[in-house]
Amino acid sequence: MNLYSLTRRFPTEKDALDHLVRTRWPTGVRCVACDQDKCWPIESTNKTGGPRRLFQCAVCKLQFSATAGTLFHDSHLPLTKWFAAISLMCDAKKGISASQLGRHIGMTYKTAWYVAHRIREAMREARDIQLGGPDTTVEIDEAYLGGHLRHRGSKVAQASKTM
Repeated sequence: MNLYSLTRRFPTEKDALDHLVRTRWPTGVRCVACDQDKCWPIESTNKTGGPRRLFQCAVCKLQFSATAGTLFHDSHLPLTKWFAAISLMCDAKKGISASQLGRHIGMTYKTAWYVAHRIREAMREARDIQLGGPDTTVEIDEAYLGGHLRHRGSKVAQASKTM
């Protein structure tokens, strides 16, 4: 998705937040603490007087936002800027620097660096890929590891290395 279609799809912060809620909980909002589906929306105002959308669990009474537990958590940056940063980072063939990201979106270098690192951390593999399994044999070619290679091909060079 390019920036033009991104701005048409999410013209306001409310549209971006609605999309996040629909994407995160497709079958309905669930509590982030006790995983109950009995939650209701609460609307209040934030420090600047803007709308603040929260959810409250009927079981544990926890109040949480749609960004809780995500890479957007504890960030004052609008979701529209987050989505634009994600789009730019995914579309860049060889990556994008924090200074270029800041220029395109309109934020300081420090904020752009922070956003880029959070996005990269979220895009990281969840766990290392393990070859094989408990009942699987994995075959590899032999290799000699360790030390600086001297006397190539001699028995002395092979003896100083680990197979």
